[in-house]
Amino acid sequence: LHDDNLIAANINNAYNIIIIIMEDGISPQEYLDGSDSSTNTLSTPPPTPPPTPPPQILLRFCHAENTPLEATGLSLNSFARGAVGMSTLFLGPALLVLAKDAASASVVQMSNREEGNDENDDEGRVYGMRPTSLLTNIGIFSNLFSILLLPLFGAIVDHTPHRKAVGQFSAILLSLIKGLEVFVSRSTWFLVAVLQVVNFVLYNAHLCAVYAYTADVRKIFY
Repeated sequence: LHDDNLIAANINNAYNIIIIIMEDGISPQEYLDGSDSSTNTLSTPPPTPPPTPPPQILLRFCHAENTPLEATGLSLNSFARGAVGMSTLFLGPALLVLAKDAASASVVQMSNREEGNDENDDEGRVYGMRPTSLLTNIGIFSNLFSILLLPLFGAIVDHTPHRKAVGQFSAILLSLIKGLEVFVSRSTWFLVAVLQVVNFVLYNAHLCAVYAYTADVRKIFY
């Protein structure tokens, strides 16, 4: 009886092997070469490879994956602020030239008038000021409005949850002003000069929000 049970078990195993061979489409020799006494490797599906991590959207400096996100933001913000500063440096001489041309035109118009004609004033005046004083006046009004408004921006950044909003909207307005500066001409130079005052105030407001994030930046030692 024991031999009969053993023969029946062998027949059942052979039947299962034939079914596996027919389903996998392999030869009996290939099955015997790749078979294992405990586990059938051909019937076991291959292991699933680990999922590919999503690509990093933001640039991580120094190739450190655990670099604080605030440090990356501050670094990228420095590049943008540098572009704002360089555009102002190029715009200043252009405003001086345009203001001087406007003042010269006003001198020609008043050359035949005796009232208000200053013989010692060779440069002339435009909007009540000398053209060479344009950048100085822009700096004066910019600092004056900054003194009045920066405490308000500082209070919003430090004591309200709108720190990020201050940085975002000041950056957007700065970008719009820089776009309008492209249209500087003989007829728009004074408006662009006024926008420089607004530009300076917004720039300082943006710095208030940016520097508030420096407290979140920490050094990581490896």
